[in-house]
This record gives sequence, C-alpha cells and structure tokens, in this order.
Amino acid sequence: MALRLQVSNSLAILAKYFCVDLQTQSTSVFKPYYLVTQTEGMNNWLRLQLAENLGIAANYKFLKPNDLVNQIYAALGGEFMQSLSAENQTWLIFKILGEREFIKRFKEISIYYTSEAPDKDLKRLALAEKVADLFDQYQIYRPKLIEEWNLANLNDLNKENWQQYLWIKANQLTDHKIPDKTRIGNYITTALKDPAKQQ
Repeated sequence: MALRLQVSNSLAILAKYFCVDLQTQSTSVFKPYYLVTQTEGMNNWLRLQLAENLGIAANYKFLKPNDLVNQIYAALGGEFMQSLSAENQTWLIFKILGEREFIKRFKEISIYYTSEAPDKDLKRLALAEKVADLFDQYQIYRPKLIEEWNLANLNDLNKENWQQYLWIKANQLTDHKIPDKTRIGNYITTALKDPAKQQ
C-alpha cells in the first residue's frame, strides 16, 4: 500500500489528480478502492467528480477516519468492540444525567435541567450532546486525560469531576465496551512495533 500526497488549494484540481492516479493503476476491477473522507457531502461530490472524469464511478468504498482506524485495529488483531455512535453515547449520557445519584451528587450541574421548566428535558439532551462531543474530542486531543479517567474510581471524585463521573459511569453501564480511541490508538502503536505484525 502506497501513500501519495497531492497538494492544491482547489478541490477540483485535486479530484483530477486523483482520477489520473486511478487511471494509471493496474488493479483488478473486483478490488475496491478505499477513500477516506470526513463527510457524506464530500463522498457525493467525489462520486460525481469520478463519474465526470472517468466516465463511471464504481467499486469505491468511502470510509470516515474513525472507520479506517477501526479497520486497522481489527487487521492488527484488536478485539472487536461494538461501535457506539455519538448519538447512542448521547442517549447513554442523557440517561446518566437523569439518575438520582448524579442529580444528588452534582447539584450545581443538575440544577440546569431539573427545574420544573417545560424545556428541562431539552436542556438535559443538549448537555448530553455537548458532553458526548467533548468525550470524542478528549480522546483525540487529550488522550492522557482519558487514560487517567480509565484508572479512576467513582468514590474518589469530588463535585468538580462530573465529566469524569459520566465517563466512568458510561463505561460501567456498557461493561467497559465503549470504543475508547485512546485504547485503540495505544493498541495500534504497540502492534506496529511488533515485527511479526509489520508485514
């Protein structure tokens, strides 16, 4: 597998370079091309560019960066973990935010969404969505923090550690099956250092 880097500030030019590269490759028509993009919109636009420049767009598999990392993890022998989407994680956090233990322990946070206002559930859901997004960002940009949280105990937390509480509790509720990017990243890094897996 080779890595080619094409640089331009124009997406249309990059798409043309890509199509030229595809035409010069002599691979089987039955072997799919894997394309890593960030959004479904980019996938659709790239399909149109491929069809326009090549006359056809077939046997292309679009992956998001997380999908690629998960495939590398599985290829290196990582234990399969059920994917927990951001939406599912949001609902899991929403559930924990509504538990009596959280409300009692973290009154300063829970007062935001436990009032008798008609929008209290909407506020709780918005907070859950924000926390799920933060957890995803922490795993990418602050992996050491997540590693510390993974070793912590619920009984040792104070009232400022409400996000850590949510992380630990979510892990407990899923029997530690949350696909933690820090664990996956550490596994891939370690596996790639093993000469037997470098082939």
